[in-house]
Amino acid sequence: MNKNELIQGAAEKCGLTQAQVRKSIDAILGIVGDSLDNGDEVIIPDFGKLFLVRSAARKVKLPNGQWTYVPVKERIKFKAFSNIRNYSAKY
Repeated sequence: MNKNELIQGAAEKCGLTQAQVRKSIDAILGIVGDSLDNGDEVIIPDFGKLFLVRSAARKVKLPNGQWTYVPVKERIKFKAFSNIRNYSAKY
């Protein structure tokens, strides 16, 4: 499912226009992005949580035999809650 299919399905289920749903989804994703930029977790009950994971800086060996330094990285992870499949039936 891509974003357009999500918008179409939500518009049908909620009885709203696709423009209204698109605006709402864009606002929600913007808020989620801002929260993650601030280092906060985003928890959606019965669905899952988004959070940042920091990998340590390290040295790695390249295929040509040279060593290089990989700096600290932050990645976004999603952990689905165990009852995520019941989410659609509940709402």
